[in-house]
Amino acid sequence: MKKQFVTGALLAIIFGFSALSWAGTTQLSISTGSMGGGFYAIGGGMAAYISKHIEGVRCTAVTSGGVNENINRLDAGKADIGLVSTGDSYAAFKSLKPYEKKFNKMRGMGILFANWGEPFCL
Repeated sequence: MKKQFVTGALLAIIFGFSALSWAGTTQLSISTGSMGGGFYAIGGGMAAYISKHIEGVRCTAVTSGGVNENINRLDAGKADIGLVSTGDSYAAFKSLKPYEKKFNKMRGMGILFANWGEPFCL
């Protein structure tokens, strides 16, 4: 009886791991910003790079209303990666204004660029 159990368990493990190779492609989405904006261009480049260089992963850039929508999508599990400014991500994580709840499902991956000020023209 014990031998049959061990044999069955080993077969389950072997077929379980082999099923991972049959699983196919993993789909990831990057929540970016409006089409034509900076976050969309960066997210599109990231998606293309990930899809090309990580075997078994297909990644797409998805347009959004920007940082706040990206934070909400990450929190709801509707996006795998979201482009978010550091100030907003910190405020959302700590539940500081304007965020009324803690968005604590986010994790930082890195900083894309230093943005000390937002240039504008009159």
